[in-house]
Formats: sequence, C-alpha cells, structure tokens
Amino acid sequence: MISYPDLVEFLEKKMRMSAHYQPTIIKNLLYKYPNQPTVQFIARKVFPSPMPFSQAVDRCKKMPFKVLKSHGVIAIDNPFIYLDLDRKLSTDEQQLLIGLCNQKLKEFNERKKK
Repeated sequence: MISYPDLVEFLEKKMRMSAHYQPTIIKNLLYKYPNQPTVQFIARKVFPSPMPFSQAVDRCKKMPFKVLKSHGVIAIDNPFIYLDLDRKLSTDEQQLLIGLCNQKLKEFNERKKK
C-alpha cells in the first residue's frame, strides 16, 4: 500500500525507466480510477499490438507488474489490477499524478530519440 505523497515521490524520483511500462500502467490505472480495470486491459495498453494478447499479459506479469507491486504501487486481485492507495484520491491529485506520468513518458521519449 502506498500513500499519495509516496506515489508522487516514486514517480518523481524513485521510478527507474528502461521502458515506458511503469508510467503507462500507472496513468491508465488513474484514467480508470476509482474503477479497477482487468490485468488484460492494462496489458493491452502497455503492449498495444502486434503482440499476441496472452504474450502481452505474460510480459506485464514478469516485469512491470512485479516491480510496481514490490514498491507497493499496485495490487492484483485477479482479474483486476488497481493502485494500492491508502486513501481515495481527489480529482486534483489524480490529475497531478497523470501529469507526472505524462512528463516521465515525454522525458523517456526524448532520451530515446538521442
């Protein structure tokens, strides 16, 4: 379980990015928040195509889900996945976190171009 301030700190300072997976997962969970999407839904957002559906789910379970779970960011209650927050987020908090995810994705894409 993670608090809002700890999630902000994770996004700003602790998250290591060798790929786009973590902020993509968090952002998509925030778009659906407070609803809980399925693991399959999120896996398809991380690996849109042409990867076969079952392979996308397997890849997510092996790496980004495992990492985010180890930091207390997500929880999985098959078939659902959700942010493992200690309290409900306000709309402003949700929007700020989405903005941080978008910033991390932008920074990652800029580094990748170099």
